[in-house]
Amino acid sequence: MIVIIQKTIPHYRLSFFNKLALKYDVTIIHTGPPVLCVNSSFKEYVLPLYNFGPFYFICGLSAILSQLCPSHVISVADFRCISIIKSMFTLDKSLKWIWWGLDMGNSFFANKLRSLLFKRGNSVIFYNDSIKNKFFGLNSKTKIFVANNTFDVSVPYNTFNELPKFRIVNIGTLNFRKRNDLLIRAIPKIISIYRSPIVFTFIGNGPELKKLLRIADLLNINSYVEFIPHTDDPLVLRKYYSESFLSVSVGQAGLAVLQSMAFGVPYITAHDAITGGERYNIIHNINGLFCDKSVLSVADSILSLLNNKPKLKQLSQNAFTHYISHCKMDQMISGFVSAIDNG
Repeated sequence: MIVIIQKTIPHYRLSFFNKLALKYDVTIIHTGPPVLCVNSSFKEYVLPLYNFGPFYFICGLSAILSQLCPSHVISVADFRCISIIKSMFTLDKSLKWIWWGLDMGNSFFANKLRSLLFKRGNSVIFYNDSIKNKFFGLNSKTKIFVANNTFDVSVPYNTFNELPKFRIVNIGTLNFRKRNDLLIRAIPKIISIYRSPIVFTFIGNGPELKKLLRIADLLNINSYVEFIPHTDDPLVLRKYYSESFLSVSVGQAGLAVLQSMAFGVPYITAHDAITGGERYNIIHNINGLFCDKSVLSVADSILSLLNNKPKLKQLSQNAFTHYISHCKMDQMISGFVSAIDNG
């Protein structure tokens, strides 16, 4: 049995867990809400969650792991969870413990803890090679694997040649860390130079909605901006991507990077955008662009592609090729299979 520990299960992980469960007996331990449905091929345990400050505790985690007696535990590398750390120290000599999604952070304490944990020689699955390379010189006992973090698009499709195109799209939760305010404040310069029809489409819900609407109203650009409620419907998303020149999220580059590439839509984000590793799939001027966190840089980056359609088309093809070559769900599954079988 393979046990995977996560705090919560986002919708985009279900496809991955179901496909992994076709190869192994997989049980997910998380804190809810429940995610099992009729077609689920994995099992789940939902345990109580207790938060205290920046830390949290999954009640009963060690007990349920001892009860299940798995051959492997794959745990998200979230060192704010005291019960995960406790369980690892208690159990990792009697089973194979694998960390998943480790990255080097800004916290001295957290990085010191990472260094200490590596000395125990547990295996690590990194999101991609760029993150792995940050940990050059790890304890020689640590077995290293890479499973490129991705978003499962069942039928990737390069939409670049589909017409008409008139959108700049932004998909995901409307929160401050995405810095959508910078994108909206860049619109007046963009529309003053790019005279063809264009709409800036935000798909998602979140606490920033009212603020963003107010900024658009103050700038008198309401006719150029639209907000669409969150949707996971692949046909709806394909429609919006097929009408889009670009995806833009200045402050955060998450799994929307991979989803965008799966439809051949280049991604623009800041070079220091918040990321779980997905940002490293972007190669500047090859399959996307990096900008600064300034209104001028955002506007100029978008205009540099809107006014150069041959370059935009090449970036589109490269983005799609990158997804097909490196980011399909089968490649992520292969990384986990390698870690489980050889870790």
